[in-house]
Amino acid sequence: NPSLGSDVLAAAAKSWNAMTEEQKYPWQQKHNEHLASYAEFQNTDEYKRIQKIEEEMAELLVDQPKLQNPYVVYCTQEREFYTPKMGERWKNMTPAEKEPFIKQSQELAKDFEMWKKRIAEDGRLKKIEALETKLKATLKDLTYDKPKNPRGAVNYFVWKGDHKGKNIKEICEEWKMLSEAERQPYEDIRKERCKELDDWKEKMKNTPRYKEIQSVRSVLRRLYGITPKEYQRSKKRLELEN
Repeated sequence: NPSLGSDVLAAAAKSWNAMTEEQKYPWQQKHNEHLASYAEFQNTDEYKRIQKIEEEMAELLVDQPKLQNPYVVYCTQEREFYTPKMGERWKNMTPAEKEPFIKQSQELAKDFEMWKKRIAEDGRLKKIEALETKLKATLKDLTYDKPKNPRGAVNYFVWKGDHKGKNIKEICEEWKMLSEAERQPYEDIRKERCKELDDWKEKMKNTPRYKEIQSVRSVLRRLYGITPKEYQRSKKRLELEN
C-alpha cells in the first residue's frame, strides 16, 4: 500500500525478512484466508453485477483527468504519500515553495472542469448518473445494518442536551465552558458509537458482503466532483490550499 509511505514499508519489509518461517506462518495463514474469502466473493452474482457496472463506468471515465489539491501534487512528485513526515514538510514550506504545486493543481482543476463540460455535452454524464444511482442503492442494501458513523462529543451535547431557545453558536459556547467531568457523558456516547462501528467492521471483515461494499465504494470514489450529487462532497478536494 503506497499510502503507508516508503519509510514504513521499508521498516515492515526489514522486519518481515528477519522473521523465521514459524513467525511468518500466522500471517501467511491470514493471507490465505483473505484469498479464499475473495475467491468466494468472486463467485457471487452480486460481484458479477458490480463488475459489470465497474466496466461500464471505466469506459465512461476512460479520459477522466486527475483532480489533485496542491498537497497531493506535492506528495505524488515526491513519491511518498500522506505520511506525518510529508504533512510536516508541507506545513513548514513557504508560500513561494508551495507555488509550483498550487499552479499545477489549478491546471488540473481547469482540465477537470473542461472534461466535465465535454461529458455533459456528449451525453456521458447522464449515463454516469444512472450508474451512480444503481451503485448507491446497492451500497445502501449492503450496509443496512451498519451503525451510524460516530460524531464528535460536542454533537451529542447539541443533540441530547437541554438547549431550548438557544441557537447553535450559543450551544457551542456553552460546550467550551464545560469541565472535563461535565463533558464525559458525551465522550462516553462517542466511544460507545465508535465501538459499535468497530465491532460491525470486525464482524464483517473477510465476508463476501464486506468485499462487495469495498468494490462499490472504490467505484463511487471515482465520481467525486463529477455528478451534481457528488460535487458538494468533493468541494474540499477542489479547494486550492495555500
